[in-house]
Amino acid sequence: MFSDDFNPSPFKRSPFRRLMAKWFSWQDRALRGLTGLGSRITRPFFRLQHKLISEPLQKWQLSAEESRNRNAKPSLIRRVLHAFHYRMWRVSEWMNEHPTYFRWLTTPARWLARIPGRIGMVLGTGFEGLEKRLENSRWLFWLGYLLAGVRHLAASAYEFSSAWYFSRDFRLLLGAIPALLLFCPLAYCMVRVSFQSPVATASRYRKAAMEAREAKRFDEAQLCLRKVQQLGMFAESSQYDMAVTAAAQGKMADAIDTMQSLVDEYEYYPARLWLVQKLLSGDVIKDPEDAFSAAQAHLDAVLRIDSRDLGARYLQANLWARSGKAAEAVLVLTEISREYPPANVLLATIQRRQGQGRDAQERLKMAL
Repeated sequence: MFSDDFNPSPFKRSPFRRLMAKWFSWQDRALRGLTGLGSRITRPFFRLQHKLISEPLQKWQLSAEESRNRNAKPSLIRRVLHAFHYRMWRVSEWMNEHPTYFRWLTTPARWLARIPGRIGMVLGTGFEGLEKRLENSRWLFWLGYLLAGVRHLAASAYEFSSAWYFSRDFRLLLGAIPALLLFCPLAYCMVRVSFQSPVATASRYRKAAMEAREAKRFDEAQLCLRKVQQLGMFAESSQYDMAVTAAAQGKMADAIDTMQSLVDEYEYYPARLWLVQKLLSGDVIKDPEDAFSAAQAHLDAVLRIDSRDLGARYLQANLWARSGKAAEAVLVLTEISREYPPANVLLATIQRRQGQGRDAQERLKMAL
């Protein structure tokens, strides 16, 4: 392994060489620790074997010898115990003569003890290969030389943290337990406030409103959306949701007025798309030409903001199909059909009108 005096390069005692010497000395300590770990694993098993077998047999052997040395005639119980001790002594002698028969007592321990040794062998082989590569890598030497300042900073931080850790009397930290207990309510309040913020509350009310509208509980949906407005969060989106709910209740005039106010005040483009849908269906303006021109104005405003909006492009193609521009509509619908499945239905309708029945059926299969 490297040492401070080992200097195969012309640069004497470089910081990189000292760093590598420390690294490989740490490797030696790690491998020695892994080797000793095996003996520490097997030691309790051998102690257990000694306690359970060897010590009792030695005691029985000594008691049998003492009973034989006495001249007094032993009692029946003592003779029985003596015979039992003698048999156990013979068993112990046989076990000492054939120790390999009882290796199963320590087999699990030996299996566990082999694991650190195997790991040490693999690490040792890897470290040897790494050492050879580092010896032949000049660019690593220069990298270590240039990063000496960073290494010194890291070493200083490590030495300070180690000195601080080993110089602490952790029993004194018990005095900090009251402070920690006093801090727990503050931490709980901080976590609780994060879940009870106006944004989180408004999000829950908005989610409840969506669920109520899907279940056709419109009064409950309106109540939840008004709570969102009172909190001052999601102003535009909450008004939009209230207008959609009003339209579902049959209050189309109120819904249109709300959407138009969103367009005029906030330029809220989802409201523009909703108005385009209603203009194309004839719910807002009965005259088709006026409805189509108003819808085109809304679509132009939306596409100026985001020319790749799939919903706006689909409505644009629908408007072109209604206005007699089927070729332009087919081009747009073909382009967005993979990302926007409803476009396949409209495209199939246009193809059926043009007499392309087989292509229309294929498009409907893609939509389904």
